[in-house]
Amino acid sequence: MARMKEDAPRQLDLFEAPAPRNEGAGTLNIREAVLETVTAIMKASPLSRHQIAERMSGLTGTRITPVMLNAWTAESRTAHRFPFEYAPALEAACGSRALTNLLAELAGGEIYFGMDALKARLGVLEIEKAHLAGRIRSLKEKARTA
Repeated sequence: MARMKEDAPRQLDLFEAPAPRNEGAGTLNIREAVLETVTAIMKASPLSRHQIAERMSGLTGTRITPVMLNAWTAESRTAHRFPFEYAPALEAACGSRALTNLLAELAGGEIYFGMDALKARLGVLEIEKAHLAGRIRSLKEKARTA
């Protein structure tokens, strides 16, 4: 099974590009990755499955039970897949972003939250600023020599 990416924020590296998505045969069959990630989210939560189900029910307005959570995370229950429309509710209930990170990684990207997102935006603007400063210098040089 694929290893789940940590939820912990990473220090931004503007020179590290995420790997592009691999679209070979079967590479996007993510059943095991979703199963493993959902299981890890619930295991890492201090909440019981009953409490997780209760919170998810409140967030979705749909009845979700601990039995459903158990079925969705049982490797032997292949007919019971985790409905991805519940991903935001599971993440909110457990304080995780692991499923969001999994999808971003599969798409060849990364998602930053909070201060990391602001730092990423700032980095992009700094790069744009340096590029514009270079263009301005070039135009001034041309204007002086003309």
